[in-house]
Amino acid sequence: FVEHGSYKWQDARELRYALFFEPHGLAPAVMDDGQELHAAHLVAAEGGRVVGYGRLSELGGGAFHVSQIVVLPTHQRQGIGKMILQRLVSRAESVGAASVELKARLSAVEFYSKAGFQQCGEVFLSTNTGLPHVNMVLKAKKPIAGCSRPPTAAAEPARWASGHEMGGVMNISGSCMCGTVSYSGSAEPVIQGNCHCTNCQKITGSAYAAMMFFPQDTIEIHGDIKHFKRIGESGNETATGFCPQCGTQLVSKPGVMQGMIGVRVGTLDHPEIYKPTADIFTRSAAPWDHMDPNIPKFEEYPPLG
Repeated sequence: FVEHGSYKWQDARELRYALFFEPHGLAPAVMDDGQELHAAHLVAAEGGRVVGYGRLSELGGGAFHVSQIVVLPTHQRQGIGKMILQRLVSRAESVGAASVELKARLSAVEFYSKAGFQQCGEVFLSTNTGLPHVNMVLKAKKPIAGCSRPPTAAAEPARWASGHEMGGVMNISGSCMCGTVSYSGSAEPVIQGNCHCTNCQKITGSAYAAMMFFPQDTIEIHGDIKHFKRIGESGNETATGFCPQCGTQLVSKPGVMQGMIGVRVGTLDHPEIYKPTADIFTRSAAPWDHMDPNIPKFEEYPPLG
């Protein structure tokens, strides 16, 4: 653990900013929230270099909040994130925590589920980054309203994860039918899911649109792609990118998810990587559209937070 304002804290701050906030065009001041000054700051270092970080804040009433766990990309999948989480939880428990809570990106839910956290409430969009998050809790001495299961129940992997642990990055590529337009990139999927709205049914000519969403600046489009813009059922403008030669739809840019780009799963070179984590706009689904009962359902777009 390091002091706020120390050299290692500053190094960790730069790491947090580079991986969490800078990609979304946010100023460093976004990290100066109400918890930063009084939180416990934990860093993982190698040879004097900060390679990981996590923050623990006391919320009052015995509740503690874990946030901003981050690991340098070159050091991911080495157990550093797990170690940081365990140390933060141990710190909270050592001072009698009644509960340990956090707000998880959907792509990190599986990571936290394996550590015993359970989902509470519905998915919401971060007011800072616009990315989908969900509240999770490790333990509590009394039931918490909105939890998908009692915190004392046996840990069961929540089905909101992208199929990759926190920080998981994949190489993706795909193309249209005729090969005129293609795309490629290396990124962590933010959310994966099936949209059953009437617009997606109409534009795909099918039951739903299967999509994987990534930060827009991580996906590069090759070739002359055209866009068709429309107002979606969310009330926001959505732009669908298609090949002007063969008409294949490749990407989507929903106005409700600024800074994100959705890739049509059927255009991937390796569509087997797709692991849907939600069905949305199920109120519009056709009666013959049989969905996977094991993933969460939303009658419309998940609520904004």
